[in-house]
Amino acid sequence: MLVVDGLCIDVHGVRLVDCATFRVESGERVGLLGPSGSGKSMIASAIVGHTAPAVRVSGRIAIGGRDVAGVPAPQRPPQARAAMVFQDSATALNPMVTVGAQLREPCSRHAGTDPAKLLAQVGFDDPPRILAAHPLELSG
Repeated sequence: MLVVDGLCIDVHGVRLVDCATFRVESGERVGLLGPSGSGKSMIASAIVGHTAPAVRVSGRIAIGGRDVAGVPAPQRPPQARAAMVFQDSATALNPMVTVGAQLREPCSRHAGTDPAKLLAQVGFDDPPRILAAHPLELSG
């Protein structure tokens, strides 16, 4: 379980995140939504313990019952470490377009590679189902 309570993040004396509070129960999935510059990445970085030296984190971040606010990831006990999947719009799949539609163009550029065969080669059990699915319908 993750508990974020009154999380504030300051950089060089400027408050970027002001008292964020939420909790994520075991098995739940949560998305941080907001406009560009609203502090989503700063919150995620504070949760996983990857902040720059100039960043001051206050409030509470409890992972598995242990408060780790402001503690760098390597100094956290193993059971109180979190991970993050980074957003990279240059390499991420578009959630509104099927996997098959997104693989067709790059596969056609590489000697007519068949997307279904490519998925089978990397270990997917049911390539036709994967190609018809949207990225958000897939796990991991």
